[in-house]
Amino acid sequence: MMPRFPFVGPCRPKPHEVCGISHNCLFLLNNFVEYLYTGISYKLGVMRKALICRGSINMARRLLLTCTHSPIIQKYIRDPSMKSIQKTFRRLAIGASIAASFMALPASATLITVTSFSQPGPTTVRIQSVAPATNLYVYAGGFNTTDGTNVFVSWCVDILQSTYLGQANNSYTLVDAASVSQIGAARADALARLATRHLSEVTNATTSAAFQLAAWEIVYENIGTGYNMGSGNFSAWGASDGSIALAQNWLSDMSGSSTYNVGVWQSPTRQDLAVFTPVPEPATLGLLAVGLIGLGIAKRKRGRANAA
Repeated sequence: MMPRFPFVGPCRPKPHEVCGISHNCLFLLNNFVEYLYTGISYKLGVMRKALICRGSINMARRLLLTCTHSPIIQKYIRDPSMKSIQKTFRRLAIGASIAASFMALPASATLITVTSFSQPGPTTVRIQSVAPATNLYVYAGGFNTTDGTNVFVSWCVDILQSTYLGQANNSYTLVDAASVSQIGAARADALARLATRHLSEVTNATTSAAFQLAAWEIVYENIGTGYNMGSGNFSAWGASDGSIALAQNWLSDMSGSSTYNVGVWQSPTRQDLAVFTPVPEPATLGLLAVGLIGLGIAKRKRGRANAA
């Protein structure tokens, strides 16, 4: 008989004309709009694109605010000779509005199947949580997961329920990690920074276990007490592959801002599963602003030259 392992997560077995700068600006802007539309078109039923859509909406809002408050940009957006820019910005505004409407709709249940561990040979480890109270031997590592269309890696963020490999469950809905009561905004940010710094280092069973253990420590350790895998509200011991020590090292190296969105597939009957999705580069906004300002400066110079 197989030990009662929370499958996986502890988880239990459970052109524009004018100049080169303006052309680059329009190129970036149009690419961004198409990227936004892609996120919208895949919103329904596709987890990763839905998270990309959420990041795109936030970028669109910041972009529109930048344009609204810049007199130079406003002048040239309204110029009749700048029809391509006007059209692009109208598309961007409409796209952001539609996407926001989609994101506001109630989440619908999705059939989710955890098929296997993402790295063969998961680590066995003992974990303990004071509150909520639990003490278990578990497998630690990421899961290969599918929604019927896409295959992605998920991570357990729920040590009280189980995950069963190969069994589909239709009670899952995708939510923002910050909206999950056990996680909240602060822990969601820490999870995003953990992924930013170390998700790319997950290449085998040991590093997969380390990432999972670090995620549990973030989710279940008391906020403001620091991270210590050996003590506190959450602790782990008994792994022989060095994954606990590696998790501790990673938890000590999460400085800087995050470049990931964190979503959670949430279920009332199975383990909640976190998914990490890269967000668009914010540097695009700065490049766009520079391009639009360059467009204004170039046209002003051309007007002066014609007047002379």
